[in-house]
Amino acid sequence: MKLSMPSDLSPEAVQRGLGTVVVGRSVHFYTTVKSTQDMAQAAGRAAAPNGAVFIADHQTSGRGRLGRIWQAPPGGSLLLSVLLRPSPPVYPILSMAGALATCLAIEEAANLSPRLKWPNDILLRGKKVAGVLVEGEVVGGTPDFAVLGVGINVTVDPASLEGLAYPATSLGAETGRIVSRGNLARALLRHLDRLYLEAASGGSPYFAWRERLATLGHAVRVDTGTEVEEGIAEDVDETGALLVRRADGRLIVCLAGEATLQGLAE
Repeated sequence: MKLSMPSDLSPEAVQRGLGTVVVGRSVHFYTTVKSTQDMAQAAGRAAAPNGAVFIADHQTSGRGRLGRIWQAPPGGSLLLSVLLRPSPPVYPILSMAGALATCLAIEEAANLSPRLKWPNDILLRGKKVAGVLVEGEVVGGTPDFAVLGVGINVTVDPASLEGLAYPATSLGAETGRIVSRGNLARALLRHLDRLYLEAASGGSPYFAWRERLATLGHAVRVDTGTEVEEGIAEDVDETGALLVRRADGRLIVCLAGEATLQGLAE
């Protein structure tokens, strides 16, 4: 796994004019890795600094939530993971911060208006364009570090992606033009840095994240991994949990899982 020659995603290019405080203090760019999540986790165990970023042009074993494979042909996606060392109060809202930062970056770099499918899938016209994955390591009951991974379909042809659980799209397919991965990466890191610092100061991305949810008000089927709940997605609480009203009137709190929507508005 060697560093590539300078490109729009080289450390020098990504950090040029970045202006962040925590996120992007160090940037590592690889041509091919198994997973940027794995790279960041290994760095976390090796005492790498808070905010270190790991970017790959291609992943051979990329993964999404619930153990799913993340398909990303070489050169067609923005694939990065950020190593964070949050305080215990910040850790639970990293997924919200990552999803919101990804939406804001897509708006800035591609002039599109993404929405969210709970908990952290990013949609354009009802199709998935990006996903966020947060994985952590706990030592002695306290979070030691977290890895926030983001995958965004940039120029990849959606027709080349097979066996997907949800219809996919890409920024190129939606705009009809090439969106710079470098500009997208810088925008993402800047927005994530701001949201992370706000959370560390007691703030929360909850309200801005909630406003973007396309899930609320729709009939949903939520697979939590251990059971399946069906009903109307009524709301989300400040921890990010989805509140589902079952047909029998009972309100179910879904802390995590995969939501399948019916009648999703574009």
